[in-house]
Amino acid sequence: MFILPALLAAAQLLLWPILPLARDAGDAAAGTGVAPGAAAVVVLATLVAAAGLTQRRRRPVHALVVVAAAITAATLAVPAGQYLLVPGDAILVLSLTDLVALYSVAVHRPARTVLVPLGGVVLWQTALTAATDGVAVTDVVLLAAVYVVAAALGRARARWNSERAAAARRLEAARGPAPAG
Repeated sequence: MFILPALLAAAQLLLWPILPLARDAGDAAAGTGVAPGAAAVVVLATLVAAAGLTQRRRRPVHALVVVAAAITAATLAVPAGQYLLVPGDAILVLSLTDLVALYSVAVHRPARTVLVPLGGVVLWQTALTAATDGVAVTDVVLLAAVYVVAAALGRARARWNSERAAAARRLEAARGPAPAG
């Protein structure tokens, strides 16, 4: 339960700000180095998202809300010039945590419950993208498709879990009561 959040947090912190700090990317005032304020927000947001993901099985909707708040804070804190390899990659790993959280909602909650978080995440991410980069129709369609796929994979896993539990119950019933001994 803690391994995935820890791995995602470590990957995010390594991607940004640790690698750019290690290579001494340049002058922070010029927008090419790591801004200390942005780095602090990303570190805190990463830790908050990882903590939220630890609750993804027991309280998946709450985990999704926590992760979304952390991604929002990090997105707004990191200037466009703050990246490792390509523009926009500074919080690449952190931005994947909402897919993990949405998948968990789809696995651990009824299908009808998944629709509201799915719609909310698509609207939230569209608004966040529009606020930071502007938005095109193709971006919205692609974004919605990615989230729908994550939710669909989660629902498929939920069905598999349900079928597996039903098979275990049938097997137990077929064995019958234990002999008195």
